[in-house]
Amino acid sequence: MDPLILVGSIAGIALMVAVNWALLRGRTPARLTADAVAERLAADFIGYEAHDITFANGGKAALARSRDGRGIALTILMGDRMITRLLSPGVLRSVSAHGNASLRIRFEDFTLPAASLTFDDAETGRKWAEALADLARD
Repeated sequence: MDPLILVGSIAGIALMVAVNWALLRGRTPARLTADAVAERLAADFIGYEAHDITFANGGKAALARSRDGRGIALTILMGDRMITRLLSPGVLRSVSAHGNASLRIRFEDFTLPAASLTFDDAETGRKWAEALADLARD
């Protein structure tokens, strides 16, 4: 192998890493907020008024109950977009607890087949596992 090609390849990779570092330094990772979740759920599900919002995955996901008892909604941050699902018996395939503070939710929807949620504490994980277990078709 020609040493010039090797040196050029290494220099090119180093340049790409340096440019990415320079462009992205100082940025904090995106996180959901209660206002953003409530606004998005109201837009996606007309009349949905979010209440009792609980964050998971370090602020990258949230579960919310509706104020009128209409149901539970899931919001997941993927890149710069929010994905929402209104959780109901026809939507959930299964819900399983993994450890004390983690849930694995499987959907009937092929566009979002599963989601894993990790909460800050075990009690929160148990609370949501119980709430979602009634909706799953297991």
